[in-house]
Amino acid sequence: MKQNKKIIGLTGTMASGKSTAAAFFRDTAGIPVIDADQVGHEILTRPEVIQALTEAFGPQILKDGVIVRKALADAAFVDEVHTEMLNSITHPAICGEIRQQIDAFLASDDDAPFMIIEAYGLLQSELKTMVDAVWAVGCDRRTRIRRIMQRNGLTEEEAKTRVNSQWPEEKYREAADVYLDGSGTEAFLKEQCKILWKRYTDTI
Repeated sequence: MKQNKKIIGLTGTMASGKSTAAAFFRDTAGIPVIDADQVGHEILTRPEVIQALTEAFGPQILKDGVIVRKALADAAFVDEVHTEMLNSITHPAICGEIRQQIDAFLASDDDAPFMIIEAYGLLQSELKTMVDAVWAVGCDRRTRIRRIMQRNGLTEEEAKTRVNSQWPEEKYREAADVYLDGSGTEAFLKEQCKILWKRYTDTI
């Protein structure tokens, strides 16, 4: 087991660029990354989670007994209250699965100096207690709305609703140990990641 391995929480608002940053560390630097979004998709297949979400948001989120993620998002991301309802159901299951993966990494012979937990809801959940440092990717509101419209095929109003349901970017900036600017090009964000990678590995 490699000593002094760290757990880094990588977070940020929707469409901020955090997935681009995570991909850099995973694919270029060889750092293991747990995508909380992917874990979240997997737990949506658990019977107890399906039942709780259906009771909270109604049967319209189901098709043939399976959660339809877009329907769930449309129901959950209308305001902070409904988003919190979603989080209160899914976060405990997500956190439990991620805790197991963290423990496996810390007990392993993996040479990586740290593992990254990529999660937009990191600071609002138990996940924040599992990490040694928080890195946040921020992005201006207008760019985020444009990206969400392009990526998800939503109208401007629908994109604004999703943005409004989340923490403002300023909260992430204030809470972060390291802040990355995702408002520009992918190349600009990756260059920041390269600098951080060198600086961080030199100090571990």
